[in-house]
Amino acid sequence: MFDYALLFTQRGDWKDNALSTVARGVMDGPWDDRERAAWYRTVAGDFTTDRADVWVTAAKPASRGEGVVVRLYASSVPDAPVILTSRDLALERAFLCDARERDFLPLHVQNRSVTVPMAGTIATVRLLDGA
Repeated sequence: MFDYALLFTQRGDWKDNALSTVARGVMDGPWDDRERAAWYRTVAGDFTTDRADVWVTAAKPASRGEGVVVRLYASSVPDAPVILTSRDLALERAFLCDARERDFLPLHVQNRSVTVPMAGTIATVRLLDGA
């Protein structure tokens, strides 16, 4: 597993050079734990975002209440809401939660996708399946 890396670029900042995407790609590289890399690929297959700089870092059955809890991470605060999409769930409802899985904001759901406002770099979302 890597803790940090240094990468020199020709010009521009980390956003101009899509360094968050580069960092994400390293997780599939030989320097990282292979089991963790496989887990990230599995989660990425079940849930995806519309942004390369926002990653799904966890997906699990809710510990508190019902549904599935998905956690998102961004390398910086996104400048627009993030669209989280589920490959398998027929989403009926979704809520923005705190880290203890307490619902505090209902979210817009449409066609297996949820619009998630991210005021910070981490968001927790409860997804409720309509099936």
